[in-house]
Parts: sequence; C-alpha cells; structure tokens
Amino acid sequence: MFEEGKFKESNNPDNSHEIKKAEAITIDKKSVLDRTMFYEEGLTVKKITVLSMLAAISIILTRFFVIYPMPTVRIEFGNIPIMLAGLMFGPISGLIVGGVADFAGALLRGQGFDLVLMLSPMFMGFVAGLARRRILKKPGFISIAALTFCVNIIAKMIWTTYWLSVLYGKTLMAILPARIIVYSIVPFVEASVLFALLSNSAFRKIVLKGEIR
Repeated sequence: MFEEGKFKESNNPDNSHEIKKAEAITIDKKSVLDRTMFYEEGLTVKKITVLSMLAAISIILTRFFVIYPMPTVRIEFGNIPIMLAGLMFGPISGLIVGGVADFAGALLRGQGFDLVLMLSPMFMGFVAGLARRRILKKPGFISIAALTFCVNIIAKMIWTTYWLSVLYGKTLMAILPARIIVYSIVPFVEASVLFALLSNSAFRKIVLKGEIR
C-alpha cells in the first residue's frame, strides 16, 4: 500500500510540476555558479568580429592619434577599446585584444616591439574583464573610474615607467613626474567614455544584449 501510494503521488500532475520547477532552479543556480569572473561564452563570428574591430580601433587611437610630449610619455586613448573588450566579453578576450593591438600596431608603424611593454595593455584588458560582472550590473561612473585609475597606476605609472627607464637608460625620477601628470588625466577621460557607452541603453541592447553573460 505504501509503495502504491508513493507511486501515485509521484504521478500526480501538480507534484510533477513542482519537481520540474525545483530541477530548473537547481540548474539555474549551477549555471550562475559556473559563471565565475573567468567565465566567457564560446567563440562566435560576432564575437570575433567585434574583438577584431576593437583591436583595430585601439591601433588607430594608439599609433595614429597620439601625442608625444617627450619620448617616454605618450598621450593616447587606445586602451579604451581594450578595456571595453574585457568588459564586453571577459578577461581572456581583453587580454587577447590588448596583446594583438600592441603587437600589430608596432608592426604597422615599423616601431620596436618589446614583450614587457606589451604586458601593460594585456593587463588592462584582463583586469577590466575581471571587473566585468560588477561593473555591468550597475555601470556607475565611480566604479568605472576606480577601474581605469587602478589599471593605469599599475600598468602605466609603475610597470611601464620602470621598463622605459631601463630601455632608455634613465632614472625613474627623470621620467616619472611627467607620466604621473598624464596618467592622472587619461584615466578620467577613459572612464568618461566607458561610462557613456555602458550607460547607453541602445549600446547595451545591441552589443551587450542588456544582460550579464
């Protein structure tokens, strides 16, 4: 009798609906847990196209729309598309766009290429990707500015400044003051552009699909 009652209960339409609902919730929770800060969707034609466009824009902004107040200081905004790649698709995409843009840009301009300097834009794209879920959930200017200032301090003021002093044979204090001034202003411009893009509903709908993935 007990077994028969159990069998009938499991075949109850209402009970079956509750079981399916519970299973759906479990699957949804699992998908959320799987999507860590390193999670990225697979490669698609759209994703490859967008990443290629962002790398190309970065090359143009870095290599052609650039000002050199002095040999060791460069004013440009090529890191905006790199960080945008990370924010749109994740840390690996940001890292790849940063590396491709720096390497391809150096080749196109016939400039010297140095691996240690290439790590700077790669780092910026990667960190932007790590902050992706937090920023896209609520794209406030303060959180975006915190991102741009942090990556510029680490990548530009510290890492790149040190290696430029090594490559040019100059002391840190000879080039650091000018770089501090420049990279105290550039992050603010970068944050303003990223905030304008990520706050635009049309941009989020077309490119980001308006949701966290």
